Amino acid sequence: IQGLSSLSSEVGTITQDNALNIYFSTSNGVVQYSPGAVSIKKPKTIIENVQVFLNDIDKATVNSFSYDENNFTFFITALYYSDPENIFYQYKLEGFNNGWVSTKDRMITFPKLDPGKYKFIVRSSLNNNFTNATEAWYEFEIHKPFWKQWWFIVLAILAGAGLLFWYIKKREATLKHVQQLRQEKIQF
Repeated sequence: IQGLSSLSSEVGTITQDNALNIYFSTSNGVVQYSPGAVSIKKPKTIIENVQVFLNDIDKATVNSFSYDENNFTFFITALYYSDPENIFYQYKLEGFNNGWVSTKDRMITFPKLDPGKYKFIVRSSLNNNFTNATEAWYEFEIHKPFWKQWWFIVLAILAGAGLLFWYIKKREATLKHVQQLRQEKIQF
């Protein structure tokens, strides 16, 4: 089944409750599927996994990254069991590209993202009509390196100005000393 690649094959891993919800046991936890919430013509869009430099992250809790954690891969799927191979996807990464990109790929990679705030949005459809498509999203932020932070730039300017001031004062003291030595030599 597309989107549920990590299903556990142990006995009793698929169950159904009184509300007709189906529960699947996966290696990453339990997935609840509500057939009544997904119509036949509208697959339910899911972001299965988010990776940073090919390392899985917990997309529920982690959404802040350093400047060098900037290579993102999103694994997407749509729950539709009749014909999973005929699902079309559209995605965009707000903060990078605000236009929708159409694809049938289930893996989307964004290498070398600049620091900033981003929102990855994906939606799915069976007939390339995304008017009422369900969407899934993941928001995250990549921080600037410390040397591009305003406080560091101000500190560097102040340190540079301080060094320049010290050099000028040192040079003036040296010139005064040389001038004093010349005066003493003339007087002698």
